[in-house]
Amino acid sequence: MKLKALTLALLSTYATHSFAEDNTEKTSSSPALKSEGSLLESSISKDLAILIGTKVWYNTWNLPIAFGSSGKPSDSDMITSFKSNTKLSPIPQLGFKFKDFMLTTGYFAKTKYEFGRQTIDQYYLTSDLGLSPALAAITKNPNGTYNVTQGIISTNSDTSLAIKVPIIISPTAERSEFDLNFGYYLTPNVALTLGYQQIDRNYTYLFSRPAVNYIFINNQNLNEGISPASSERVDLKSKGRGAALGLTGSVPVGNDLSLYGSMAFGMLRTTYSGYTREKYTSPYYLGELGVNYTLPASMIKAAIFSLGYRFQRYEFKDFLKSGQNATDTTDGFAASINVVF
Repeated sequence: MKLKALTLALLSTYATHSFAEDNTEKTSSSPALKSEGSLLESSISKDLAILIGTKVWYNTWNLPIAFGSSGKPSDSDMITSFKSNTKLSPIPQLGFKFKDFMLTTGYFAKTKYEFGRQTIDQYYLTSDLGLSPALAAITKNPNGTYNVTQGIISTNSDTSLAIKVPIIISPTAERSEFDLNFGYYLTPNVALTLGYQQIDRNYTYLFSRPAVNYIFINNQNLNEGISPASSERVDLKSKGRGAALGLTGSVPVGNDLSLYGSMAFGMLRTTYSGYTREKYTSPYYLGELGVNYTLPASMIKAAIFSLGYRFQRYEFKDFLKSGQNATDTTDGFAASINVVF
């Protein structure tokens, strides 16, 4: 007896999915398979299948953060990557298949990430610290050593020397994503998809500067003092919209098991608030490899269990004024359970 088993593969920004049909011949005398055959015969349409389920992604996010010599994102001249804590993100999904056509959608539920703290040396002008220009500036470290920045200044009173100061950055971010995909089966096990991708993110960056103890030489007079500690909160948002083309498929390996793989490439338009340049061209890549286990059931067509590894790459072209690109990546193991009616 032939059993039509529907297997699941993922394809999209964070949660698009598609059916891949396995027409493998199966023989068994178990009641489960016999009842499965009768259900297929008595269903409204043997060509129609509906999939409902959820995926959980155990993932880590590598986030690029741009900021400048003043410690502010609006004056960006360098990019530093921050790695998040590992999160378990739910991705509910829904799919419809009729003959060789399918429609799938997925929603990456809003998830908050924390990226720890990182200290980066920044250079502040003496005028930014409330100091007047000097022939030499010396910063005093807590351990008693000194950082010395020397230089010759002009008679212009606006000219200042730079002092190296450690800046502590504490980022957090929230993200949610949505996709809608249409697909067509080139073969019973391989489908081509075209979809809409939506990526929404909110970022909060806390910049803090410790108090700066200094020794200050001006007109050959030695002055010592302190520039008070300061902190700043920066809230940013980004929205990515665009289309992605994908390919997904599965290969049966026997005993209700199949290997699946999917990949997608898209070109998104990302709007970023808070930086001097607000719109970016964003190439987008997604892939997943794993194994499916299809379990026939008496009340439904099948239950599908999947375990795989999922990765995403999201780029920002010319992220800085200098033309430097930024790369955002997320990856980790993913597991899903889906039922097919």
